[in-house]
Parts: sequence; C-alpha cells; structure tokens
Amino acid sequence: MANSLSATTVSVVIPTFNRANSIGQAVASVLSQSYAPYEVLVIDDGSTDETLDALKPFEEAIRIISQQNSGVSAARNAGILAARGEWIAFLDSDDEWEVDKLRKQMGVISASNDLLACVTNADIVLRNGRTFNLFRSRGRSYHSNGKDYAAFERPLLEVLNNQPYIQTLCVRRESLLDAGLFDTSMSIHEDGDLLCRLALQGSFVFIDTPLVRICRKGDPTENLSFQYQTDRLSVIKQHIKSYRKLLSVPAARSVSETMAIRRRLSSWIFKEAALHFLKGEKSLGRRVLIASLFRYPSWRSMARFIVVFSLGVRGVSLLEMRQKRTAPSPFLRSAYDTRTVE
Repeated sequence: MANSLSATTVSVVIPTFNRANSIGQAVASVLSQSYAPYEVLVIDDGSTDETLDALKPFEEAIRIISQQNSGVSAARNAGILAARGEWIAFLDSDDEWEVDKLRKQMGVISASNDLLACVTNADIVLRNGRTFNLFRSRGRSYHSNGKDYAAFERPLLEVLNNQPYIQTLCVRRESLLDAGLFDTSMSIHEDGDLLCRLALQGSFVFIDTPLVRICRKGDPTENLSFQYQTDRLSVIKQHIKSYRKLLSVPAARSVSETMAIRRRLSSWIFKEAALHFLKGEKSLGRRVLIASLFRYPSWRSMARFIVVFSLGVRGVSLLEMRQKRTAPSPFLRSAYDTRTVE
C-alpha cells in the first residue's frame, strides 16, 4: 500500500555560515519548487557577514534560527529538532535544487512501501563552469522496470559505493532521530557517517535524474581536498572513527556489508600508517600498518603492506604515484574542483 502524504510532509533544513553571496539563490530554489515544502528552516550558524540581510526578502516564507557558531552538524541537528514535517530534506547554502526536485522525490516516496529515504543524482558545477554527473563519476546508474530510479531494501553497500551528497537526501524525520542525528564531534565526513547509519535502518531509493546542483563557490581552502593536504591526520582519524562506529552499531548486517566496512576501515588505517612513515615515525607506522592488514586481510592489502613495510617512505611514494594516475578516491570529492572534466 502506498504512503499517504499529509499537508505537513516536508521540512527543508538549510544551514548557513557567512554565505551572504549565495544563500538567496539557495532559498529561492526551494521556494520555487513545483511541490511546495511545508516549511523552510534556515539555521544561521553565527554568521559575521551580511547573511541575515540577504535573508530579509524571504522572511515571510522561511523560519530563521540563529545560534552561536557550532559547526554544520550542530546547525543541521538544530533544524531537524525544530522541524515539524514528517520528512526532512537538506540543502547547503551555496547549492541549488532543480524546480521538480521535491515533486520527483515525493512522487517516488508516495508510491513506495516502508521507504526510509530517497536520494537523487546531482550535477557538480566546478569553479570554471564545467559540469559533471555525480552518479556517472561513481560508475553508477539507477533504472528499474522502465523507471529512472531503483530501490534497495539493504542500501548500505550502495551508500558506501555511491557516497551520495546530503543535499540530495529526503528522509523520514523519525529515522534521523533513531539514527542519532549528525555527529557534532566530526568536521569531516559527517554526512557520509549519518547516511551509513541510516542505511542500516531500512530501504533507500536512488533517483538517476540530477535534481541538485552542487556549486563549488567560495574559498577553495574550505574544501575537503585542501583540508586533507593541510591536516591529513585529522581527516584520516575522523574516517576511522566513522567506520569503527558503524561496526559497533547494533544491526543485522550481512557478511558482505560487514566486510565492505572493514575494507574501508583498513584503507583509512593504512593511510594513517603511510602518514606516519612520511613523518619519519617508522616504528609507529609499522604498528599501524599491521593493524590495517588485520582489519581486512586480502591480496591487495597484503601487497601494499609488503611495499610500505619493506620500502618505507619510498613505498608510500610509489603507491601515491600510482594513485595519482587513477581517478580521485571517493572521499576526496572536492578534488574534482581542480581537475578538467570532459
């Protein structure tokens, strides 16, 4: 039996911090939706620029929640807790929705049974104006029974492989509360962390049509790729924390799901080991390297273990050179900012 959608269906949560130049476009893209949301909540995370002035033309149509600067996760959590809709959709203050984004998602949701969340494809707009398709860059495509979407009763592997953006998500509010909301101790990968925990709770639908424009604006030093270069250990530690947490979540995971988490955890522990070698911390690097191997013993992890354990810094350099010849790994999503996309 399909879901019946009430008048209080969708609350839209938009966190913002010092986005005076883009928040208006983001809000306008929500207010122009062909499927009108029940409410739009903009959480100002202690902006010090003219962000609040930029929101004045929309004051009659939105709810503004102001808080001291606490980070994007705290801002999103504040929006979720204040929301009155049954479903929550997210948008970042420098991105935009296509006009039929909510209509498409809610149409799929209303035709589905016991659906927990719906995510869509997105167009990534680089600073040079070039655009590329997110799902295609991941090597993913979703079509089923002549429709441009596909449902997954066990979506964790798809979430891990695709790593969708939070701006494309529409999810049951009660599921967000059950999952524990965003982890405010994380400044990196907080969206992927929550999406994975949600994926352990129930079914997802993936819509193949790009319905969100992820716009690379502002200071490039805010991007994850820049942070990874300047504070690698912090980025690595937060990913390790996320995957360890995921393994500790009480849920009926399949063997393949557990091994997929362990593989990613092993990969990030290996990144930590490589970083220790590069810093000249050989003894610590070897201990962490052994830990990475035990997390996910495979021919590939054994091969990289041998290369780094025997060659040290030279081995790390060889592996990094090999990686540069391939596409950026999924966690460095903003690395696309500096690439030429054909």
